[in-house]
Amino acid sequence: MKDKETADKLTSILRQNPTAFMELDFARSDNDYVHLPCDVVKHPKSVVFPAVKDLVLDSLKYRMGQQSDDGRYPLGWSFGDDEGLRKLQTKYETYLTLAMLEKLDRFDMIDR
Repeated sequence: MKDKETADKLTSILRQNPTAFMELDFARSDNDYVHLPCDVVKHPKSVVFPAVKDLVLDSLKYRMGQQSDDGRYPLGWSFGDDEGLRKLQTKYETYLTLAMLEKLDRFDMIDR
């Protein structure tokens, strides 16, 4: 945002209660559709990252532990039992796996 004064005001507002829309019980993501701090804060340059840094990093570590043996990141919930929905879920989990790997890279959490 080019208007620094407005950007500073908006940042201040966002940092007042940054966890209001985040699930802080990470285990709920094992079986539910929820947004952990790392799902909301997508980049370490986010204006709210400094206010929730520890939560974001801890939730990223939790997400890393959810990786399946085959390398994918499962949803934790199902699209349904229909064959077409299962195929769609597989495709979506592939997308989520790529997104998670990109996010882990942005947060410098991938060993090279």
